[in-house]
Amino acid sequence: MPFWEMMKELYANAMHSTPAAFVGAPLIFIYFAWIMYRACKQIQLFIKEDEHH
Repeated sequence: MPFWEMMKELYANAMHSTPAAFVGAPLIFIYFAWIMYRACKQIQLFIKEDEHH
């Protein structure tokens, strides 16, 4: 299942669920996005440091 379809299904299911899921599902997406952002920044930093050595 592609990532965006999975996120769309998670969001749709959360809208039909409890208030905790209504809040939790977007927070999971935000957390995942933050992890991906930080990973990309670390990779960029390592590449930059590698070019200096």
